[in-house]
Amino acid sequence: MLSSVLIVLMAACTEHTSLPALEIESTGHPAGCAPGHEAGVSAPYCGIIDGCAVFAGGANFPEIPAKDGGAKRFYSDILKLADGQWEKIGDLPKTAAYGGCLCIADRLVLIGGNDGSGTSSDVYSLRITDGKAETSACTSMPYGIEQAGYAVEGNRIFVFGGISEGSPFTKVLSGTVNESEIVWEETAQMPEPMVQPVALAHKGRLYVWGGFDPAGKTISNKGWCLDSASGEWRQIAGSPDGNTLTGASGIVLKNGKLAVIGGVDNNVFNRGINVSTADEKMAYMTMEPSEYRFNTTLRIFDPETEKWAVAGQAPQLALAGAGVAADGSYIHIIGGELKPGIRTPDTWKLKTDTK
Repeated sequence: MLSSVLIVLMAACTEHTSLPALEIESTGHPAGCAPGHEAGVSAPYCGIIDGCAVFAGGANFPEIPAKDGGAKRFYSDILKLADGQWEKIGDLPKTAAYGGCLCIADRLVLIGGNDGSGTSSDVYSLRITDGKAETSACTSMPYGIEQAGYAVEGNRIFVFGGISEGSPFTKVLSGTVNESEIVWEETAQMPEPMVQPVALAHKGRLYVWGGFDPAGKTISNKGWCLDSASGEWRQIAGSPDGNTLTGASGIVLKNGKLAVIGGVDNNVFNRGINVSTADEKMAYMTMEPSEYRFNTTLRIFDPETEKWAVAGQAPQLALAGAGVAADGSYIHIIGGELKPGIRTPDTWKLKTDTK
């Protein structure tokens, strides 16, 4: 694991030498969780409660590697970062990963995902009371959905694309939240299939980028904006480097801008999803971490101007499926993949300028 991390770091350091280095600090390794969790997880639910970073669930291959056909394990642990230490504060009602997590008032709303037995339609509220996590059920989605884009504006949550019943989900769901009751409705069709996209809601406009179509084996590097009043889509700027945002992690900052870290490389990932033989698959799965060319930049989207900027780079951002949360001063980064099937137990906090 350590050698893999070093390879990623060395390769990433040479990839964006003209960009400023970002101020990033380790926040350690979570401990005291279910066996196997110590190997690191990807696709957890992450957010901020009472100014503290919280993450829950996630998945990994703790025993037999994915390249050798190992079984994926899902987790239910809920952890909070307090006084520089990760503390376990409870468990989800069941194991889960690959869903959405949105902050509404004093709680997190956890949306869908996969519970290890299949795609889930479950929705939960997560609060912290007397230092312990409390979850309560909300109105389920009409469909089980995972690996989608998720966004919130006020008390409305949005779910873009993803996978449902084993196929790309090509609709946009809107949910109006009132405590445990959520009124769900379909608001639009996606302009193209997108699994693992990044999304944002701002002033009645819904934005979505990246994602791939596992059925058509294609990858998108486009950006789209949906006017919620007219129901019409228009194409907008994609990622500033022309790459896809598939596998990237996005989080809304205090100033309303969207920060995006990590994600796969267009060309490398395209090769991976189009392998046709067992030998080609094994060759893809056994490459060195640096060969996957995961993105090391912090990209910022301003919805007021609809323009992207690159704020800098850090080799630690070379991740796919990392958990992210923003508390006004820092972006917290939890786990994620160093390469397909291999997670990292590392967590970080990245200093942000929210002006």
